[in-house]
Amino acid sequence: MGTSFSSEPRLEAIPPPAAAWAAPSACIDRDGLPRGILAVVDAGAGGTHAAWRAALVARDHGRPLHLVTIQPRARDALAAKPLLQDLAGQLEQRIQVRATTAVVAGALRECLVELAAHRELVVVPWQRSASWSDKVLGTPPERMLRWLAAPLLIVRRPATASYRRVLAPVKLEAGAEPQIAVARYLARGQGLRVLHVLDEWPEGSLRLADASDHTVSLHRQRRLRRAYQEMNALIDRTGVGAAGAAALISFGHVPSRVLDAARGHNAQLIVAGTGRRSVFADVVCGGLVQDLVRQAEADVLVVPVQEARGSGSVRKESRHAAR
Repeated sequence: MGTSFSSEPRLEAIPPPAAAWAAPSACIDRDGLPRGILAVVDAGAGGTHAAWRAALVARDHGRPLHLVTIQPRARDALAAKPLLQDLAGQLEQRIQVRATTAVVAGALRECLVELAAHRELVVVPWQRSASWSDKVLGTPPERMLRWLAAPLLIVRRPATASYRRVLAPVKLEAGAEPQIAVARYLARGQGLRVLHVLDEWPEGSLRLADASDHTVSLHRQRRLRRAYQEMNALIDRTGVGAAGAAALISFGHVPSRVLDAARGHNAQLIVAGTGRRSVFADVVCGGLVQDLVRQAEADVLVVPVQEARGSGSVRKESRHAAR
């Protein structure tokens, strides 16, 4: 445990919007009430970044904010209490966000699962791999993705202003709609880019079968045309086109293309969707979300989505994109 929390960042002054966040239905409980934001804070700079980011989101969208520090021992928890209260005081003084606080002693997983129940968003600091087990089983934020049902925002950058440039890599299926809805509400202004990446494996298979370049080119154009049709339908269903969102389609290795697009857009936030995964799937198969958490320079918000089941050529094609 450190002696104090890191000092607050230099913030860009942005007044709260006139209207509160019209949250997606996935972020509303059965009584129609907002469930609030939970920020998991430690004594390092990363914990401070997470607290300030959570406070900015709470301010922009009129959400209640709860700060929590989880320590394995009661003695450490007791020592952390005044530091957490001081951080909450800084948030209220600087950006007029009043946060409740709690310091909990116990195992991280059990405490976090209980505290995160019924929360609409959980905010945690990014952490690099610090041990052999982190490299194999994942860093604490990667493991939290397997524990929690709520959207998880992994904060890597200092929180100096609200998100303006947001990238949402999607599959072309109905399961992307909650993901785009969350990205839309977090992107201030017209900085949302919706990206779909087409894997190149079908063209590779054709080349292995000695297909001509002309045949490969025609197949690629058909896939691209179908993808644009699906992307336009998705943009229309979610209504983000009217808000200034731009659609992008790319070919190639999905994680690499997403990371390239994030750098090219200078994205401050990447919003990715994922289904529930096991330790085995993460260790053996990896995936887009795991690569983003480990390699992206931007913050990463992971939104649980239900994979749509269906048939048809477009869905068969799109299941290989943004895995």
